[in-house]
Amino acid sequence: MVYTARQPRTGEKGLAAAARDGDDDAWKHIVREFGPTIRGLARAKGVNDPDDLTQDVFTAMARSISRFQGDDAAFRTWTYSIAYRQIVNRWRARDREFVGLPDRLATNEPGPEAQAMRASTAEACIEALDILADNERDVVILSVIADLPTSDIALILDTTQGNIRVLKSRGLRRLRNRLTQNGYEVPRSERKAG
Repeated sequence: MVYTARQPRTGEKGLAAAARDGDDDAWKHIVREFGPTIRGLARAKGVNDPDDLTQDVFTAMARSISRFQGDDAAFRTWTYSIAYRQIVNRWRARDREFVGLPDRLATNEPGPEAQAMRASTAEACIEALDILADNERDVVILSVIADLPTSDIALILDTTQGNIRVLKSRGLRRLRNRLTQNGYEVPRSERKAG
């Protein structure tokens, strides 16, 4: 069975309901869909073993799926909430050690020159994250890497959507300024007028 992130039609079972019922295909889909992003979040937050953390997230999901209530959109938020809590717990327990960018940001390099350029840019982006306050960094990571909407990030971080928008705007502006100061050109599409 193929699962999508849409609301199921009458008579169809959504991804969350199928996983709750123990559907192996649903769990495979969950691992394929969420695994790379969870690993990316873990790497961006400095988790020493992103693969181990990802496995812990799926284990926590399996343990508590019977209590989950909601549609597939709520399931996505619930999944990233679990991932975020696991990351915060690891981060608090260990010293931060950056180990790389998420897989989806480090793919499709055509040759050695492009790989070196991308690695240099990736390193600069990760280093630039260090200038952000913890709450700004969390918002930027959940927004940019996990691609979560403001409403979901507000739920995960237990704050208001307005606060998330302010933190995201301020964090991205600070990152943009730091990268520009370090000689990286900000694409025209990301520059603000004025």
